Amino acid sequence: MKNPSNKTQPTRGFGKQPNGSFHYGTDWGWGSGRQVYAMLPGQVVSTQTLPDYGITVRVNHGHDANGDAIETRYCHLSAQTVKYGDWVAEGRQVGVMGSTGSLTKQVHLHSELWFNGTRIDERTYTPPAPPKRKTTLMRLITDTSGAKWLETENGSEKIAPFTADACYRVIYDADGAGIDPADIAIRDSVIALINARANKTPPTATIDYAALAKAVNDDAARRLAS
Repeated sequence: MKNPSNKTQPTRGFGKQPNGSFHYGTDWGWGSGRQVYAMLPGQVVSTQTLPDYGITVRVNHGHDANGDAIETRYCHLSAQTVKYGDWVAEGRQVGVMGSTGSLTKQVHLHSELWFNGTRIDERTYTPPAPPKRKTTLMRLITDTSGAKWLETENGSEKIAPFTADACYRVIYDADGAGIDPADIAIRDSVIALINARANKTPPTATIDYAALAKAVNDDAARRLAS
């Protein structure tokens, strides 16, 4: 899990403070820059300005391998660099440190990690390893007519032709194999394609079939190796 700032150590930790108050988060200085980074991959579920926390970005990370719900929040920003609905990779910039909100006058980041709806010390959380799953390697091939096909490595299953409709079906198979949500370009293309199919209109996104197949292959290979 990545630190949300360029600093390796926070300036103020989570928990009871010397003055007797309790700090429900972690404060970070700006180090070599004021960029703010996502601690884990996930989806932006809120970008708003709050009276106390100022410009705040919330990222939902879904449930980890143990089934626990994880969310992170990034507060007092001077600007956000993501919008509602964006998928972000671990380490992607989500904002710029600032001093917005009534709780501070100093430029810094206040970050929070919510664990099953409760704020905890982010430095004590270690994402659990995902369960091992055996998946089938897929490969993209082009036949003599130029048509694209997706087929299992052993040739036991074939999806053809590799049209938008077939691609929609493959996404669900691939999602089981584990296309990484952090692969933003592919994920955005998938979302656009699914939305287009749901609306019965031609997809507006250009699907990079080779990149899609490579993502499935790479992820499957990682899982088979683990």
